[in-house]
Amino acid sequence: MDPNTIIEALRGTMDPALREAAERQLSEARKSLNFVSTLLQITMWEQLDLPVRQAGVIYLKNMITQYWPDRETAPGDIFPYTIPEEDQHCIRENIVEAIIHSPELIRVQLTTCIHHIIKHDYPSRWTAIVDKIGFYLQSDNNADEELWQEDPYEYIRMKFDVFEDFISPTTAAQALLFTACSKRKEVLQKTVGFCYQILTEPNADPRKKDGALHMIGFLAEILLKKKIYKDQMECTLQNHVFPLFSSELGYVRARACWVLHYFCEVKFKSDQNLQTALELTRRCLTDDREIPVKVEAATALQVLISNQEKAKKYITPFIRPVMQALLQQNC
Repeated sequence: MDPNTIIEALRGTMDPALREAAERQLSEARKSLNFVSTLLQITMWEQLDLPVRQAGVIYLKNMITQYWPDRETAPGDIFPYTIPEEDQHCIRENIVEAIIHSPELIRVQLTTCIHHIIKHDYPSRWTAIVDKIGFYLQSDNNADEELWQEDPYEYIRMKFDVFEDFISPTTAAQALLFTACSKRKEVLQKTVGFCYQILTEPNADPRKKDGALHMIGFLAEILLKKKIYKDQMECTLQNHVFPLFSSELGYVRARACWVLHYFCEVKFKSDQNLQTALELTRRCLTDDREIPVKVEAATALQVLISNQEKAKKYITPFIRPVMQALLQQNC
């Protein structure tokens, strides 16, 4: 299908003189093979003016919400139209990337699409969504390493600040992951399983482990409200987070601090595990040479002290070096 024909029709819907003919043209084309795939392609084209992309994504959303699921028919009835499987496959393969890289006005509409697709296709036809989101939450390619060395504070903002207003691929992936897991129990289960599989693999790429911890930490608010996960968190920290503090990779140590920050409300059954969490974080704050590690450790230690009653007793003997390190971070 020629994308330019669809683009001109979408542009025509915004012109009162051309709207009726343009809408008729789109209506005639919408049941053609590759029409829906072409709409997504148009939506992703950064070279196009935004109003055309908006018109395309709204039409795409309407198509997906109306014609995505298979519908039952009574004997003798005409089989109702549904989006062809070839188009559905194309959408499933590309919509996560589209959401990650689109501006907010487009992303909102695509997010509605993906919620509808998850409702009907997950997990039987679309288990790969978790892997696709996880890819965007992995850390430290060559560009990341360069940024770590040249501008560590920008690295922190880009990789660890989940409240950052700037919508990067990372923050877009975070938002998509949180929404999907909060709305669909099956997605949460799949995500946790996906993360644990990576964390328990002895020779896993550190970047994949970083991505898995990123996903788990970002879902802390959801996980700590569900008993089945809440009861496992202390063990998870002990087995999969504490060992990372001895990593030679700075971004891994920073991620370990970040995870303790987001699980600062865990109810530790073992005083020794709480003490270990505090000790590892304190050492990162006072002794680590990497600025991003020290910054994440400062935040983690402060929230641990605020949320763990027994933490104050442990940290008291170290109050002087801790306060000096905290003051240095705020200078």
